[in-house]
Amino acid sequence: MAIQRYFAIATFSLLTIGITGIYAQVNASAATPTALEPSSRAPLRRQILRRSVTRPSLSPVSSPSRRPRNVRRFQPRSRQTSRPSTGTQRRSSTQRRQTNSPVRQSNIRPTAPRSRRARQSLTKQFLIGQFIGQSSVKQFQAQSQLSCDDPQNQQELNRCAFQTLTQENQRLNDTYRGLFPNLSEQRQQLLRNSQVAWVAYRDRECRFYDSSAEGGSLQPLLSSGCKARLTRDRTRLLQRYRDGLGSPAVPAGDRISETQRQRRYQQVQNRLAGFRNGDYGELRSRLLRNSEQAWQIYRNQICGFERAAGGNAALTTCRQWQTNQRYIQLAEHLGSTL
Repeated sequence: MAIQRYFAIATFSLLTIGITGIYAQVNASAATPTALEPSSRAPLRRQILRRSVTRPSLSPVSSPSRRPRNVRRFQPRSRQTSRPSTGTQRRSSTQRRQTNSPVRQSNIRPTAPRSRRARQSLTKQFLIGQFIGQSSVKQFQAQSQLSCDDPQNQQELNRCAFQTLTQENQRLNDTYRGLFPNLSEQRQQLLRNSQVAWVAYRDRECRFYDSSAEGGSLQPLLSSGCKARLTRDRTRLLQRYRDGLGSPAVPAGDRISETQRQRRYQQVQNRLAGFRNGDYGELRSRLLRNSEQAWQIYRNQICGFERAAGGNAALTTCRQWQTNQRYIQLAEHLGSTL
């Protein structure tokens, strides 16, 4: 009986110790979270660690001791040399976002020069293109000299009129250069001023003349014909100056007064104002006004040039001659507006 009681007490003690140990392990397991059951305090602990960690900067500028990345050295591109291979690895997208280094001159790969064969080919192409350009210019100059005996279309008429204008300009320049050295310094300056004023008058007068075909294929023909006619008249006047003469004298019965000229000018303006198309009439009226102003300036300049050699008598003759010529032009404008 004593032995049985002893074994019962020992068994009860062992069970009590075992239950106590199991209870302690259960409490310990509840206090320490496992990988499958994370604790709510674990993210806070990781967040604290993440804030305390200082990562090194990936920028080569912020760390002077760090060597820069491998820079591709200069390598000419030709058939003999191939593109060198670099051992650098491509950075990840995270590193590229975190790298804020400025652009360096050393990081920019220099442009490789062209090979000798490429330079020679470019030189040959340039010479060939230059030769083709010169030949095309000569061909165009040969074609520009048309035979204007029988023009076939409006384009040929325009080109023939421009060709005539070019010839008249050449004659005018030759006459002007031959007259200029024979004059005194004062008369040279007066002749130069009159020539500038005449060019402005010619351009404005012919601009009004060709406005009757504004925007049409006939406008270049009218412009070139008007300029050629006025240039021819200017050349004749300069030839008279070379011969020691002045403006031609107007007979007493053919003289036009200043009042008559102004009245004829007003008639042309009134005729232009009567057009149904207001924009067209306004345009031509403004062009005629500009032409009239330019003509008055030219008359004063050219008559001042003649006055320097012939006095007041030459001035009166010149003004009368210019007034008659302007009256004839206004009469032609009045007839063309019918």
